Amino acid sequence: MEKDFGMHELSRNERDIVLAFCACIKENKSGENMCSTDVVRSNPIVKEISQPTFHRTLKQLIKRGLIERCEGFPMGLYRLSDRASGQL
Repeated sequence: MEKDFGMHELSRNERDIVLAFCACIKENKSGENMCSTDVVRSNPIVKEISQPTFHRTLKQLIKRGLIERCEGFPMGLYRLSDRASGQL
């Protein structure tokens, strides 16, 4: 299944952060598809990842086109890209 979604190409930290974003968005009652990094970092999946590693990995996911900054909103808000949403 990971191969079907392209997840096999991601590092463990990248996979964990994408999954934490998915969980955050799924739990968001307002229906918005964005999350703050604080909320994502509080997820048990990524709780053990250090802050510098989390942000380095987040940058890699942005470069890969899987996560995007939410333009026009405060810093620290991100969303899964359409590419990532289509794969998951």
